Amino acid sequence: MEPRRFLGPYLRAVLRHRPWLALSAVGAVGGLTALSGSFDVVAWLWWLLLVIGLVVAQFLAYVDTARELAVMRSLVKELDSPLARWAFLDDGLRELDRFREELRDDITSERAWKSDTRFLADFQHWEDGYRATLRKHFSSGTDRRFDGDDAPDDFTRAAMVSYMDRLRGRLEEIRDET
Repeated sequence: MEPRRFLGPYLRAVLRHRPWLALSAVGAVGGLTALSGSFDVVAWLWWLLLVIGLVVAQFLAYVDTARELAVMRSLVKELDSPLARWAFLDDGLRELDRFREELRDDITSERAWKSDTRFLADFQHWEDGYRATLRKHFSSGTDRRFDGDDAPDDFTRAAMVSYMDRLRGRLEEIRDET
């Protein structure tokens, strides 16, 4: 691996924690003035502020980077760790919420809704792909728990919202067990 490739994202992650870096800057300025003899506060206190600020900012950058890595792994479906599985399930909940909001915000008539096969096809495609990923990367039976019950026979807007609400509940249960 080339270290320079990761330096930019790492520095951006460190710079996101500006208050801790400001504490380090205060420590550095105070330490330099204490060394020059123009300030009466003990020099080690200033250097301690510098070190604490840098260490905390770097640790928080590490945590942010680990979390981002888990999200990226879930996007490419490398679900080998519990954190990556949890991120995948959380992303699935957000996608399901997007479908639900799209369905609720649709103000067309019920007749136009029944002819809107595009939404139903998109949702069914998402659901099938999600079930396949659960079958491949999660414990046995998780995909069957995701199914729970069949989709409604009548594809009215209210029936689909109710089905998506039940599906969301099952996804939350699976995520909480991960």
